[in-house]
Amino acid sequence: MTAAHIGGYRVELSGGGISALENGGARLTLSGSVWNIEVTEQSGEVKTYTASDMRTFDFCVRGNRLELFWRGRDLTVRAAVVCEGEALRFRVAVASDGAGINRVVYPVFGGISPIAGRGEEDTLLLPWQNGVLIKDPAHTLLRNTELPFWMGRGGGKYENEYPAQYSYQFFAYYSRDSHGLYFSTEDGGAYIKTVGFYRNDDCDGFDFALTNYPENMGIERYYDMPYDFVFRFFKGDWQTAANLYRAWAVHQPWSQNSRGRELPHAARRVDFFRINHESYALGTRTEEYAATCELLQRRLDCTVAAHW
Repeated sequence: MTAAHIGGYRVELSGGGISALENGGARLTLSGSVWNIEVTEQSGEVKTYTASDMRTFDFCVRGNRLELFWRGRDLTVRAAVVCEGEALRFRVAVASDGAGINRVVYPVFGGISPIAGRGEEDTLLLPWQNGVLIKDPAHTLLRNTELPFWMGRGGGKYENEYPAQYSYQFFAYYSRDSHGLYFSTEDGGAYIKTVGFYRNDDCDGFDFALTNYPENMGIERYYDMPYDFVFRFFKGDWQTAANLYRAWAVHQPWSQNSRGRELPHAARRVDFFRINHESYALGTRTEEYAATCELLQRRLDCTVAAHW
């Protein structure tokens, strides 16, 4: 095992990849390949490569930047991990000598164990639609059961896409009084991507993976990830994670050029936002919905916005 130091992070390297991240007393131990790449050979055969399939692995440190290089017979992978403050920023570029690149799964954080105990008090924030909090995700969300098609792909995993069912680009896994894990993509161009969580029985936890899709999938022989994947440790809950993402999001075109800036002042100063959902059926039980909105307004002494 070898360790590289970039900024305040200690990055452990072994087996041709990243095996641990450590910063300020917080530590994340990882297993497996940090990437996998699916290609279509000229014969039409589809193959998937991981770091263990490569012939050589090298790395170098340049200031706060860790560069990683894998070389195979027909595939070259170059990744970078840059420390910026409390965060690590990940990028990757892939070059193929003959096969077309279908998808680039990077980064993969394999073997994420429960944060506290067996994970009963751990919480996973998914930005599905308006956002949802999942308690003990390894034993609830990632059970070997199917999910309704509109919620995501289940069966020992949870996958979904941004921009689609995921409304935002950040995720958080945390537990009270412990260091949580913050994951996000800072992609102002809104490229399609899949973010997934996969049950891992070896650690009684899960793997996290970001799937990137090149333009002209299966044809292009070079892919350069056009946005940063961001990882950091944090202390707090979903609101802390949301504020980390907000610091970036408010500077993006959809915020800077939002029609919401033309709304009346009262409409922009909303304390409590309520959606008219009843078992995911819109527009039902409207009298009860209106009455409870008025009750909330009186009891909370705040501005309530109602989605009708």
